[in-house]
Amino acid sequence: MKLLTTLLFIPFTCSALDYYKCTTENGIIFSQFPCESKQQQQTLTLKAVNTSSKPFAKKDTIDRYTQKQHVLKIKSDIKGVEHKITALKKARLNELAQLKTQLDKHMSKEDKTALKKEVKTKRKQIKEEYRDLIDLQQDELKRLKKKLSNSRK
Repeated sequence: MKLLTTLLFIPFTCSALDYYKCTTENGIIFSQFPCESKQQQQTLTLKAVNTSSKPFAKKDTIDRYTQKQHVLKIKSDIKGVEHKITALKKARLNELAQLKTQLDKHMSKEDKTALKKEVKTKRKQIKEEYRDLIDLQQDELKRLKKKLSNSRK
């Protein structure tokens, strides 16, 4: 059975190597059968592939690429954390500015004194909240920078 299968494929593989280049009114056509006129028989030659050449990509090249991607990811994370810290600082300043504008409104002396105490407490609360949030982000930033310096080694 294997011999019969092999014999059936031989004529097809052999004829596929010879082809004809035919010029027709529709343009140039390539065929495995002879043309009626203006035919040119062509032969397809196959070159052996040299498998002993260097591989497509060396392992150290892939490792360097992976390392580079890792460093870029860490740098991106660092920029994200720095942006969060900046945003938190701006939000803190905005809240403190709102408290200041409340104080500056026209009020009686007694109301201003009461409001000053309330504002002082609120300012302290805002500063503590944002200090904790900023400290968390700065710790994350330190961790990422350390990770970046370790990955470059």
